[in-house]
Amino acid sequence: MINKKVYTAFTLMFIVVFAFAQIPQICFAQQTQVDQDKARLVMSSVLGLDLTKYTVELTNYVVDNPAVFGGMTRETMVFNLTSAQNSLSVLCAFVNNTLTFMKLSPVGGAYSSINVQSPQSSGSTLLDATKNAVQRYYSYSGLQTASDALNILDSVSGTTPVNVTEGNLKLKVMTPDNFNSTNISWTRSINGANYPTRFSLDFANSVLVDLLDFSSFYSIGNTTIAISRDQAISIAQKEAFSNNRLNTTLANGTMSTVTLELPNQPQDIELNTACRQPLVYSPLWQIQFFSSNPVGSTVGYQVGIWADTGEIQYSHLVTHFGVDNAGMITNNFPASTPTSAASIPTGGGSTETGVQGGNSANQSITLLIVGIVMGIAFSAALIFLKQKRNK
Repeated sequence: MINKKVYTAFTLMFIVVFAFAQIPQICFAQQTQVDQDKARLVMSSVLGLDLTKYTVELTNYVVDNPAVFGGMTRETMVFNLTSAQNSLSVLCAFVNNTLTFMKLSPVGGAYSSINVQSPQSSGSTLLDATKNAVQRYYSYSGLQTASDALNILDSVSGTTPVNVTEGNLKLKVMTPDNFNSTNISWTRSINGANYPTRFSLDFANSVLVDLLDFSSFYSIGNTTIAISRDQAISIAQKEAFSNNRLNTTLANGTMSTVTLELPNQPQDIELNTACRQPLVYSPLWQIQFFSSNPVGSTVGYQVGIWADTGEIQYSHLVTHFGVDNAGMITNNFPASTPTSAASIPTGGGSTETGVQGGNSANQSITLLIVGIVMGIAFSAALIFLKQKRNK
């Protein structure tokens, strides 16, 4: 009788352990499908792809928590879209479920063969394509940045290289590749300093291929220009002439300390912006002195001064090869936004699970171990009872 009970207990134990082990995988599969659905919405609503014309396959899915976003969750997905006309690769990145980047690349064929929901007429222009794309994005996101970007487009008549300002918003259009590709970006000009909106579009042959939007995560800090141009120059002069000595190797091999000759007035003075805190822009004076008598590869001196406080952000000698000081200014945004499946972070060799999948696997192993331990304990108790009855 006891043997039958032991057998039954072991059977139930393994059924329960197996069922518990599957729960994280089932939940992960359901979550992955939800994430795919929001990416599909982007492909149809923003890129304007007619997904009924394509077979859509998720080929890479990665979850991470980059420090630049304060540990917020970022999801990166790559899809292959296949149709009778061509094949496409689409990358979508979300931070806290907010779209931050997408990229469309034809695997075979040309951009002109892409199936869009509302094909442009033969007489349409890049300006029309831009307005349509921004309108689609605004309808999808509802972001004020997209609304402002759409309004300023109404003040231009074409998309040849231009710089247009309306209020404090600037529209910049660049065509670096013989007009076959176009970059369109927006900045805000406040008190003479340009603050990136971190919203930009790229087109190839009038087809939207890139969208970058960090506008939901960045902010503008203190915009007051408390340090004038002359004051910034004075601060930079004092800093540069106090630190323009360097060690150099003479022809006979000995080391000597020499002074880098600098002009009294800097040759380059710019009021720019940078992130003093992660994702918070502030105005910054950037001042450069170039020596007429370089010492080896050292050619000048650079000083960065916060325009709202007068504090020095960086101060260093400059060489032909760049800055020889680790205090180089950074903008606190991702150094490289993923642009292809090869460049996104990978997780554990799986093409779909990424980091989140690894966590699910760990949870399954943990549950399995707990179940085995519980089973051993349960079996030991039954054996103990059997021995007690036999006495």
